[in-house]
Amino acid sequence: DIPQIASELIDRGISQFKWYVVGEGDMRNQIENKIKKYNVEKYITLLGAKTNPYPYIKYADLMVHTSHVESQGLTILEAMALKTPCVAVASLGPKEYINDKIGVITDVNIESIVNGIILMIQNPKGSMIELAFDMIKQTYSPYKIEEIINRII
Repeated sequence: DIPQIASELIDRGISQFKWYVVGEGDMRNQIENKIKKYNVEKYITLLGAKTNPYPYIKYADLMVHTSHVESQGLTILEAMALKTPCVAVASLGPKEYINDKIGVITDVNIESIVNGIILMIQNPKGSMIELAFDMIKQTYSPYKIEEIINRII
Protein backbone atom coordinates (compact mmCIF):
# COMPACT_ATOMS: atom_id res chain seq x y z
CA ASP A 1 0.00 0.00 0.00
CA ILE A 2 2.77 2.47 0.87
CA PRO A 3 4.06 2.96 -2.70
CA GLN A 4 0.52 3.54 -3.96
CA ILE A 5 -0.21 5.92 -1.07
CA ALA A 6 2.98 7.85 -1.84
CA SER A 7 2.05 8.06 -5.52
CA GLU A 8 -1.41 9.35 -4.65
CA LEU A 9 0.04 11.96 -2.29
CA ILE A 10 2.28 13.20 -5.11
CA ASP A 11 -0.69 13.30 -7.51
CA ARG A 12 -2.55 15.42 -4.94
CA GLY A 13 0.28 17.96 -4.64
CA ILE A 14 2.10 16.59 -1.58
CA SER A 15 5.59 15.99 -2.92
CA GLN A 16 7.95 17.23 -0.21
CA PHE A 17 8.26 14.07 1.88
CA LYS A 18 10.48 11.12 2.59
CA TRP A 19 8.84 7.93 3.87
CA TYR A 20 11.09 5.63 5.89
CA VAL A 21 9.79 2.11 6.36
CA VAL A 22 11.25 0.39 9.42
CA GLY A 23 10.91 -3.38 9.60
CA GLU A 24 11.54 -6.45 7.57
CA GLY A 25 9.22 -9.08 6.22
CA ASP A 26 8.53 -11.56 3.50
CA MET A 27 6.85 -8.90 1.34
CA ARG A 28 10.00 -6.80 0.85
CA ASN A 29 10.45 -7.85 -2.80
CA GLN A 30 6.81 -7.05 -3.58
CA ILE A 31 7.16 -3.64 -1.94
CA GLU A 32 10.37 -2.92 -3.87
CA ASN A 33 8.59 -3.84 -7.11
CA LYS A 34 5.67 -1.54 -6.27
CA ILE A 35 8.07 1.28 -5.44
CA LYS A 36 9.44 0.95 -8.98
CA LYS A 37 5.97 0.49 -10.51
CA TYR A 38 4.70 3.73 -8.94
CA ASN A 39 8.01 5.53 -9.60
CA VAL A 40 8.44 6.62 -5.98
CA GLU A 41 12.05 5.52 -5.41
CA LYS A 42 13.12 8.99 -4.26
CA TYR A 43 10.27 9.17 -1.73
CA ILE A 44 10.45 5.78 0.02
CA THR A 45 13.38 4.15 1.78
CA LEU A 46 13.12 0.62 3.13
CA LEU A 47 15.36 0.61 6.20
CA GLY A 48 14.83 -3.02 7.17
CA ALA A 49 14.88 -4.25 10.74
CA LYS A 50 16.36 -1.86 13.28
CA THR A 51 17.33 -2.82 16.82
CA ASN A 52 16.51 0.75 17.86
CA PRO A 53 13.71 2.21 15.73
CA TYR A 54 12.97 4.99 18.22
CA PRO A 55 15.11 7.72 16.64
CA TYR A 56 13.23 7.23 13.37
CA ILE A 57 9.91 7.52 15.20
CA LYS A 58 10.98 10.42 17.43
CA TYR A 59 12.26 12.62 14.61
CA ALA A 60 9.50 11.81 12.13
CA ASP A 61 6.99 14.52 11.32
CA LEU A 62 4.32 11.86 11.22
CA MET A 63 3.91 8.13 11.82
CA VAL A 64 1.66 6.26 9.41
CA HIS A 65 0.54 2.81 10.50
CA THR A 66 -0.92 0.99 7.50
CA SER A 67 -1.45 -2.46 9.00
CA HIS A 68 -4.98 -3.71 8.35
CA VAL A 69 -4.93 -6.03 11.35
CA GLU A 70 -3.52 -4.87 14.66
CA SER A 71 -4.60 -6.11 18.06
CA GLN A 72 -2.63 -3.56 20.10
CA GLY A 73 -0.60 -1.18 17.96
CA LEU A 74 2.52 -0.97 20.11
CA THR A 75 4.35 1.16 17.54
CA ILE A 76 1.48 3.66 17.58
CA LEU A 77 1.61 3.89 21.37
CA GLU A 78 5.39 4.29 21.21
CA ALA A 79 5.05 7.07 18.64
CA MET A 80 2.54 8.86 20.86
CA ALA A 81 4.90 8.51 23.83
CA LEU A 82 7.62 10.07 21.65
CA LYS A 83 5.24 12.90 20.65
CA THR A 84 5.00 11.89 17.01
CA PRO A 85 1.53 12.43 15.48
CA CYS A 86 -0.12 9.28 14.15
CA VAL A 87 -2.33 8.24 11.27
CA ALA A 88 -3.54 4.65 11.65
CA VAL A 89 -5.75 2.33 9.65
CA ALA A 90 -8.81 1.31 11.64
CA SER A 91 -8.31 -2.05 13.31
CA LEU A 92 -9.21 -3.38 16.75
CA GLY A 93 -6.25 -2.02 18.71
CA PRO A 94 -5.95 1.54 17.38
CA LYS A 95 -9.75 2.02 17.36
CA GLU A 96 -9.73 1.46 21.13
CA TYR A 97 -7.57 4.46 21.93
CA ILE A 98 -7.29 6.80 18.94
CA ASN A 99 -9.91 9.46 18.43
CA ASP A 100 -9.88 12.66 16.39
CA LYS A 101 -8.38 14.59 19.31
CA ILE A 102 -5.21 12.48 19.54
CA GLY A 103 -4.68 11.11 16.03
CA VAL A 104 -6.31 10.16 12.76
CA ILE A 105 -8.02 6.83 12.12
CA THR A 106 -8.65 5.95 8.49
CA ASP A 107 -10.66 3.33 6.68
CA VAL A 108 -8.84 0.39 5.12
CA ASN A 109 -8.40 1.89 1.66
CA ILE A 110 -5.85 4.03 -0.15
CA GLU A 111 -8.05 7.11 -0.54
CA SER A 112 -8.92 7.22 3.15
CA ILE A 113 -5.29 6.79 4.21
CA VAL A 114 -4.19 9.54 1.79
CA ASN A 115 -6.93 11.84 3.10
CA GLY A 116 -5.84 11.09 6.69
CA ILE A 117 -2.23 11.93 5.92
CA ILE A 118 -3.21 15.16 4.18
CA LEU A 119 -5.49 16.09 7.09
CA MET A 120 -2.61 15.53 9.52
CA ILE A 121 -0.14 17.50 7.36
CA GLN A 122 -2.45 20.47 6.86
CA ASN A 123 -3.64 20.93 10.45
CA PRO A 124 -1.82 22.10 13.57
CA LYS A 125 -0.75 19.14 15.65
CA GLY A 126 0.40 20.74 18.92
CA SER A 127 -2.65 20.03 21.06
CA MET A 128 -3.13 16.62 19.41
CA ILE A 129 0.43 15.61 20.28
CA GLU A 130 0.07 16.77 23.89
CA LEU A 131 -3.31 15.07 24.36
CA ALA A 132 -1.94 11.80 22.94
CA PHE A 133 1.12 12.08 25.16
CA ASP A 134 -1.05 12.71 28.23
CA MET A 135 -3.27 9.74 27.37
CA ILE A 136 -0.20 7.49 27.15
CA LYS A 137 1.18 8.78 30.47
CA GLN A 138 -2.10 8.26 32.29
CA THR A 139 -3.46 5.12 30.69
CA TYR A 140 -0.76 2.84 29.36
CA SER A 141 1.73 2.38 32.18
CA PRO A 142 4.07 0.06 30.21
CA TYR A 143 4.06 2.72 27.48
CA LYS A 144 4.68 5.69 29.75
CA ILE A 145 7.39 7.99 28.53
CA GLU A 146 9.76 6.76 31.24
CA GLU A 147 9.42 3.19 29.99
CA ILE A 148 9.94 4.20 26.37
CA ILE A 149 12.94 6.36 27.33
CA ASN A 150 14.46 3.44 29.25
CA ARG A 151 14.25 1.31 26.09
CA ILE A 152 15.85 4.03 24.00
CA ILE A 153 18.86 4.65 26.25
